[in-house]
Amino acid sequence: MNFTYSNIRFTKDAAGNWLNVEGEIQNLTNKNYNAVAFRIVLFLNNTPAANAVLVINGFPAMQSRYFEQKIEELDYSDQIKEMLRCEIYPETAY
Repeated sequence: MNFTYSNIRFTKDAAGNWLNVEGEIQNLTNKNYNAVAFRIVLFLNNTPAANAVLVINGFPAMQSRYFEQKIEELDYSDQIKEMLRCEIYPETAY
């Protein structure tokens, strides 16, 4: 599976004080997917601090999708300043 990730940003959730991860994922394959599940892992000081599964339904070949995923385990005001890294990778697709 070949996907790229861009414009990754960390924002405050409008409904609470949680962290949101926003960005774009591009399907660089020649395959149209009904659904793709991505794992998002957030690191604080190189230690895994939270993770979530993001599902994108209807992901055509060579297309981009905007995503926004709430991370309830991390508080935006306390954690965002130390955020060093975010990794995203596909787990499954069909």
